[in-house]
Amino acid sequence: MEKYLILFLVFTSSNLFAQEITQKFNFPNQLSENSGLIYFDGKIIAHNDSGGKSILYEVDALTGKIVREVAITNAINIDWEDIAQDKEYIYISDSGNNLGNRTNLKIYKVSKKDFLNSSNITAQIINYNYSDQEDFRYSSKSNFDAEALIVYYDKLLIFSKNKGDNKTNVYSLPKTIGTHIAEKINTIDVGGQITGASYNHKANSIVLCGYSLLLSPFIIFLDDFDIKSKSFIKIDLSEYIGAMSQVEGVSYGVNDEILISRERFRKKIAGFSIDIPSGVFVLNKEEWNISPKVISNYINDFSIASPSEKFKQDVLKITNALGETIFSRKDTIKSSDIDSLKKGVYYARIKLNNQIIINQRLIKK
Repeated sequence: MEKYLILFLVFTSSNLFAQEITQKFNFPNQLSENSGLIYFDGKIIAHNDSGGKSILYEVDALTGKIVREVAITNAINIDWEDIAQDKEYIYISDSGNNLGNRTNLKIYKVSKKDFLNSSNITAQIINYNYSDQEDFRYSSKSNFDAEALIVYYDKLLIFSKNKGDNKTNVYSLPKTIGTHIAEKINTIDVGGQITGASYNHKANSIVLCGYSLLLSPFIIFLDDFDIKSKSFIKIDLSEYIGAMSQVEGVSYGVNDEILISRERFRKKIAGFSIDIPSGVFVLNKEEWNISPKVISNYINDFSIASPSEKFKQDVLKITNALGETIFSRKDTIKSSDIDSLKKGVYYARIKLNNQIIINQRLIKK
């Protein structure tokens, strides 16, 4: 019955998500350029990006007020872009590489014990380069910028922000001090630029945030995460937190709620001055789930008899494990189409107005 869940989410995401995304608070001016956040010790820990101070800000999770500043005394904020954690350490990713020419990428590794006990601490340093980068010339279309980091068991995973092809490359490197090569292990066609990541170890789920070339914000779920998987569920957030919201950070919080941070956005467009404040939004993914049983009781055949203009460009494409197209439909799909498939592994890709909304692995047993 998984097929119903996947198809159902595409066409009803507005109803499912609209009531579950709320603004928690605006960040104070010190965090207007926020770029990453984690939830630790009952508080939000955040930082700014390029040119900011080498400081972690401890923020009250209810009010948004800064309650403490912790300086990393041996660090320079060249372009801090994300923050991650395990049981003992906090990892700060100095991986911003807008023009693809940096040769001094690094991750600062900070003891949580030191963080809790002092406002001036030193970090261990992990230096790295990308295994597949040979050209370090300036390029505005570089695929070697990166703004998303997670701890995945005994490794660090970096999700790149590809300006060239709007995909994300996944790199793995050890979380031990020293100089390492970040090995490319996957590429996911996310159709946008990834700016933040968080891993829920208990649920084995990764959430990514990012935005399109037109600054339409989105989140992506990599559920039942497999390091080689290319499947995802993508939700556009424009309707809920506003278009031109430059989302920069994401983190799982208390009770698996998801925190999303937005950087301040100021720009003059067509003579109008736009000023969108930085802030934090909260959503609870668990409340969005619709069980396959509920859906199977609700529909037998999934179809849209009279699709609206909004959905006229929807495309469902089913391919096999070799990438060969099994069938493709517009607007209407029936359960019999899925039932007729032979046993095996398939991939369903759904596009809405040429943007990938769902790219999901299916198993027919």
